[in-house]
Amino acid sequence: MKNDTDKAAHLKRKIKDLEKENENLNRIIVNTPIPIFVLNKNHKITHYNKALEDLSDCSADNMIGTDFQWKAFYGKKRPVMADLIIENASHAGIMEHYGHKYDKTLSRDGLCAAIDFFPDLKPEGKWLFFTAKALTDENGQITGAVEILQDVTEKKQLDIYNKTIMRISTALPQYTDLEDLMNYISMEIKNLLNAEGAVVLLYDEIKNDLFFSGASYDDSDTEQRARKIRFDLDSVFAGKIIKTGEPLLINNAAVPAGQYPDRDKKLGYETKSLLEVPIKSDGRIIGVLCAINKKQDFFDDKDMDLMTMLGGTVAISIENARFSDALKDAYRDVAFLNRARGRAINHLSHELKTPVAVLIGSLQILKKKLASISNPGLVTTLNRIERNVNRIMEIQDETADIMENKEYSARLLMLKMLETCQDELETLMEQHLDKKNPIEQVRRFIDREFGPRTVNSTNIDFKKFFHERYDRLKRKFHFRNVQINIQMDNDLPLLFFPVEILNKIMECLIKNAVENTPDKGRIDIMAANNGNGIIFTVHDFGTGIEKDHQKQIFEGFFSTGKTLLYSTKTPFTFNAGGKGADLLRMKLFSDRLGFSIKMESHRCCYLLNNKDDECPGDIDKCRFCSSKNDCLDSGGTVFSILFPNHKN
Repeated sequence: MKNDTDKAAHLKRKIKDLEKENENLNRIIVNTPIPIFVLNKNHKITHYNKALEDLSDCSADNMIGTDFQWKAFYGKKRPVMADLIIENASHAGIMEHYGHKYDKTLSRDGLCAAIDFFPDLKPEGKWLFFTAKALTDENGQITGAVEILQDVTEKKQLDIYNKTIMRISTALPQYTDLEDLMNYISMEIKNLLNAEGAVVLLYDEIKNDLFFSGASYDDSDTEQRARKIRFDLDSVFAGKIIKTGEPLLINNAAVPAGQYPDRDKKLGYETKSLLEVPIKSDGRIIGVLCAINKKQDFFDDKDMDLMTMLGGTVAISIENARFSDALKDAYRDVAFLNRARGRAINHLSHELKTPVAVLIGSLQILKKKLASISNPGLVTTLNRIERNVNRIMEIQDETADIMENKEYSARLLMLKMLETCQDELETLMEQHLDKKNPIEQVRRFIDREFGPRTVNSTNIDFKKFFHERYDRLKRKFHFRNVQINIQMDNDLPLLFFPVEILNKIMECLIKNAVENTPDKGRIDIMAANNGNGIIFTVHDFGTGIEKDHQKQIFEGFFSTGKTLLYSTKTPFTFNAGGKGADLLRMKLFSDRLGFSIKMESHRCCYLLNNKDDECPGDIDKCRFCSSKNDCLDSGGTVFSILFPNHKN
C-alpha cells in the first residue's frame, strides 16, 4: 500500500510540475513580443498571444477554442499555414495556396515559411513573414502545429522603394527633354503615392517665382491648367519649401488653404492633403516635388521618405535636362546665325564683284592714259593699287568657292547693274572702245567675270601637272631661302579631277607651308601611289599650329597668327598671315569632290613654352636654335590629301 501511496504522490507532484511548466509556457507564449498561435490536431486554437491580438485586431478570448484562425488574416475562410502542416500537405499542396510567396529554401525538417501581403490587416494592409512547424508526440505523430509571424511591412516597403528608385533612376536618362522628364516624374509620384495629382515645380531664380514644368492629375483639365500657371513664392506652400529647404506634410489642407486663397481657385480643385519636398542640387534648391490629395487615408512619414529619396534622385537629371534644353536653344541660335552669316557672305561676295570690277577697269584705263608719262613713283603707286585690288579679288574668289554651289546669278547681277549702275557700264565700254567689236568684248567679259562657273573634271598626269604649276609658283617666293625637297612616284595613276581646283589646292598647301617655314628651313613635298589613289603630302618643318587652333583651322577666316589679313606683308613672306579662307575652301572642295584631307601639327616647342616669343623667320636669328637641326626637330605641320581613283 505504501508503494501505491508513494507512486500516487509522485504522480501528483509530476502533474503539478507539468501544469506549472505548462502555465509558464503559456505565459511565455502570451507575453512574447512575436505573434504566435498554436493549433491542435483538430485545427482548434490552443494558444493566441497578445502580440497576435495587436497585429490581427482579434482578441484571444474570441479565438481560443475555435477554428477561426483564418479570421486573423483573411476576409473569407481558407486554411492558414499551420492548417496545412497538420494535414501534412506536400510542397505542391502548399504552393496551391501561396504560390511563389512560399519559400522552399526555408522549408525543411517540417518547417515551412512564406512572405505574403495581407490587405485585410489594418490600417492599410501588412507584409508578414510567417513560419509554421508541426508538433509531434514521442511516436512522431502530428499533434498540432505552431505558427510564428513577423511584421516586415517596413522592410518590404523599403525594398519596394529601393526597387522603385532604381527603376526610376534607370529610366531617367531616357528623358533628355525637360518637359518629358517632368511629366514622367509627376506620373511616377502620383502612382507610387496613390494620389489624385502630382507636380514638379521649378524655381525661376531670375523671376523669383515657381512654374509647373511637369504635372499628372486624374483630371486632364486640371493637368492642362496647371501647365500654364506661375506662382509667386508667397502664394503657395511650395514657396516656403524654396525659402526654408524643409519638407512639408499637411493632411488637412482645407484649413490652412485660407493662407493662399488663389491657389485652388487657379488650379480648379480642392486641396485636402499635401506632401512637398525640395529638389536640391549642388547646395541650391531648384524646385519642389509635390503630391496632392492621397486617395486612401493620409500622407505619412513613409511617403515623405520616398519623396525625399526621389527628390535626391531626380535632381541631377533635371539639371541635365535643363542644360540640354539650353544647349538646344543655343544650337538653334547658332544655326540661325550661321544661316545669317551665309547670307551675309553670299551678299558680300556678290556686292564685292561690282566695285572690284569697276576698280580694275578704271585702273587699266588710268594706266593707259598715264603710259606716256615717265614717272617711276607713279608706276610704283599704280602697281601697289593693282596688287591690293587683286588681293580683294582673291578674297571675293575664295568667298565664292565657300558658297554652296559656287555659281553666280550672272545675268541677274548684270540686270541689276543695268538698272542701277551706270558707272560700271561706262567703265566697261570705255575700257573696250579701242578693240574690235567692243560690244562682243563686253559681253564676253560679263560672261567670264559674272557668268556661272562650272567644274569639269579631266584626266591629269599628276606629276607633270605639279611640276608645271610648281615652276610657275616658285617665282612668287624666289626671295625666300627655304629648302624644298620634292619626291614623286613614277607610277602615279591618272587623276580624274578639275584642273582649276587641283591648281588651287597645290597653291594653297605650298603657300601655307612657305609662309610658316623660317628661312633656311625645309619643306618636303611628296606624291605616292597607295593602290587606292594618290597621296599628296606637304610637310613643312615650321612653327606648327597650337592644339587648340587645330580644331578651327578648316573653319574659315581663322588665322593662327596674330593678324587676320595681310597688312604690309607680301604673300609667301614668313608669317604673312593670310585671310584664313583658303583651307576652308579646300575642305569644301573635298566634300564636293570626294577626296580626303588630314592634318597633323606640332607647335614649335620653343614657342609653346615661351608664349610671348615669336619666331624671327630665320633659323640663324632664333635664340633657341644653335643649329638647323634644332629648328627642324622643334615642330611642323603635315597636310595629307588622298585623291581616290575615279573612273571617268
